[in-house]
Amino acid sequence: MAFARAIEDFSALGGGQNIPYAYWNYGGTLKGAKEPLPTNHSPFFAPEIETTLTTGGDAIALAALVFLVE
Repeated sequence: MAFARAIEDFSALGGGQNIPYAYWNYGGTLKGAKEPLPTNHSPFFAPEIETTLTTGGDAIALAALVFLVE
């Protein structure tokens, strides 16, 4: 079963404001998983919580540091 991503409202967030913005999408499936993980608008969305939060937190913290240092 295929699941479509639903980020249709994202482009409206920065519209007309001339403010840079980005959408980050990272996985939440354990290595070796046989099936793809349903995306966030699916009723079956259930990422592997520890790995997902650690990876996402590390990524956003690094991005903030890079942005603030420049």
